[in-house]
Amino acid sequence: MKTARKFTAVLMCMAMIFGVMCVGAGAGYYSEGYYDGERGGWRENIRKKTVYPFTFEVYDESEASVIRIDKNAKGEITVPAKVDGVPVTEIHTAGAYEFVPDGCPNVTKITLPDSITEINYCAFSGFTKLEEISIPAGVEYIGWRAFENCSALRKITLPEGLEEIGEEAFLNCTSLEEFNIPSSVVSINGSAFDNTAFYNNAFNREDGALYRDGVLITAEGISGKYSVKEGTRLIAMDSFRDCDNLYQLTLPASLRYISADSSVAFDALGGLERIKVNKANPYYTADRQGVLYSKDKTVLVAYPRGSVMVSYSVPEGVEYIEDSIENDCLTQIFLPKSIKDFMPIAEGVSIYYAGTSEEYNQIPRVASGTMDPWGDENDRTVYFGGDSLKDRILAGGLLRAYGAFSSNILMLLKALAHFVD
Repeated sequence: MKTARKFTAVLMCMAMIFGVMCVGAGAGYYSEGYYDGERGGWRENIRKKTVYPFTFEVYDESEASVIRIDKNAKGEITVPAKVDGVPVTEIHTAGAYEFVPDGCPNVTKITLPDSITEINYCAFSGFTKLEEISIPAGVEYIGWRAFENCSALRKITLPEGLEEIGEEAFLNCTSLEEFNIPSSVVSINGSAFDNTAFYNNAFNREDGALYRDGVLITAEGISGKYSVKEGTRLIAMDSFRDCDNLYQLTLPASLRYISADSSVAFDALGGLERIKVNKANPYYTADRQGVLYSKDKTVLVAYPRGSVMVSYSVPEGVEYIEDSIENDCLTQIFLPKSIKDFMPIAEGVSIYYAGTSEEYNQIPRVASGTMDPWGDENDRTVYFGGDSLKDRILAGGLLRAYGAFSSNILMLLKALAHFVD
């Protein structure tokens, strides 16, 4: 899901704030190339070209990017399809650390060529008088804060073929009421439409949640039990912020995509005890304990933060755990030999791995030493099913049975508490 884009965007903005980068035609940046996380590769043979009001970078004489729009530009401006015969493929005005913090406050209309495929981070941020822009059919990605603070923009049509909308892409577009989300979009990052006219209009809410074109944009502040409405195909990242009192979430048969990664999508749900899934859903399922899996049970998608289970067994056949296991009640987790990699598991959770220590240490998360970012990994107890009779008994039976019994008692007590409420 293009995680590198978001990470690199943050690094670039930090660099701009602290002024740690060299800027200018004579800087080594231009002669040596740079790593562009937006496109995921090392760029070399870079040259600059200015055609007022635009400054371009040309890469290997094969593609070009708009890296700057003169802040004095006004009225209607048109980005050319080619510069020196090279196609212009992206708007990347923060890419050379030449981003104009206040944007171009006097530009009212922008015409983009059909050759554009990406509108990258901060591309038109601060274009406060921008009223009209047409997004070409070939655009696949709109980046972080691409249209932030475009307060005069009332309407925008996004093309079929667009795949990802970046974090805060339309943040503070306070006049934006009319927009569409194409069916091709598979990821919408956090706060993409926050503080738009659509977002702020209470009449657009359905039982406190905000939907558009089959996408759950936000369910901020929802509590108790909540069922995502049928027909929803995508949940935007960070949709459930400030939902500390949401303890049960039901996903519809229509749901296909959970934006970004599940650990972020449900990270704010500290009180979430269980996830349920409509049995007709072809992409997701949940077990009896309320843990979310892919339909084929090869991926553990989300582990509820508020689960009262003290012990949990990941079933054989699961290859990846996409969610970090961070839970106050959990003290032990059983991992099958089928596991190929997993997200961090919090300090204090003992691991019972069905394979040998050699197999365990070959798992990428373990080998990299990044399994527990919250605590000291040396304090963790890990048991291996192939090492000794004692550990095979521990990993296979007694503690598992005890944990299941304890969890069932706690879950029963919690259920009674919710019933009384």
